[in-house]
Amino acid sequence: METQKADLLLQFSLLFNVLLLLSATLMWHHHRKRGRIKRELNFKDRLFLKYPNLTLRQLEFAELIALGYSNTQLEDALCITDGAVRTGKSRLKKSMELKKEEDLYLILKRI
Repeated sequence: METQKADLLLQFSLLFNVLLLLSATLMWHHHRKRGRIKRELNFKDRLFLKYPNLTLRQLEFAELIALGYSNTQLEDALCITDGAVRTGKSRLKKSMELKKEEDLYLILKRI
């Protein structure tokens, strides 16, 4: 029963994130057609389009990694421990379905 609730909550969360991004993207395109917006999608938007299962926290975490933050800088910026940084990177790679040997920084820089 608890597993079913957790699965349902996860599905709802993913659906909500996708709908939120779709809404923002549609609004962006609407305003861009009218010349109100001339910029490209930002890093978090591009990352979310490629990996829609990432949470907002993971998107923020990935953005800092792509900016070249070291583990110590991540600790300070996010007010977390070294262990939490390592766990966060591991979970981010798992969510992005990357292999352990793949360099997270290099992959994020290409997005």
